[in-house]
Amino acid sequence: MMRSCRRSANRLSVSVLNSLKIFVAGLLLGLAGCATTVRLEAIEGKTISEVSIRYRGPKTVDEVRLRTHVRTVAGSPYKSERIDEDIKSLYESALVNDVRVLAEPKRGGVEVIYEVETRGGLMCCGPGFASNTVFSDQRLAKETGWRAGQKIDGPNLGAAARRLEAFYHEHGYPGAKVSTRTQPGAEANLDFIFIIEEGPGPS
Repeated sequence: MMRSCRRSANRLSVSVLNSLKIFVAGLLLGLAGCATTVRLEAIEGKTISEVSIRYRGPKTVDEVRLRTHVRTVAGSPYKSERIDEDIKSLYESALVNDVRVLAEPKRGGVEVIYEVETRGGLMCCGPGFASNTVFSDQRLAKETGWRAGQKIDGPNLGAAARRLEAFYHEHGYPGAKVSTRTQPGAEANLDFIFIIEEGPGPS
């Protein structure tokens, strides 16, 4: 049994998997090579026997770092919603170009395999900002501490987002939230964008 879910690195929004079909390798009754389709419910709720990381291409990111973005664990029931969250988290980490999730029968349960194509030392062309109305892009860029040509690093991106939130909080916007996304930039590099939710400000 194999379930394959692909996501574009440019689309961080994850569709509802309940409407998708999964592909099942026709190994039943020894009919190798025969294929059919079944509904997602065929594996939904089954016990996960193992969670693996499989690399496509060079291993440029350590497996331990990737697993910090995967909440699915062995012994838990298979939940498509959690798989969706894992895929989204991996893309938002800026550590991967592509993720494919496979579900295969193993040891009376389901083995979940995250097949990833990791990013290899990509550099950022520079930070961008969206939905900011109170402070200019130049002011916010200064607060992040990031600069063009700096190596993309997921944890550091998150830290920069938290610095921006703290900056807004200090200036009377206690509900401000900042998220990040990446997009292709020039010469195979990446741009990253801080998406600002400023919230109510000083009255």
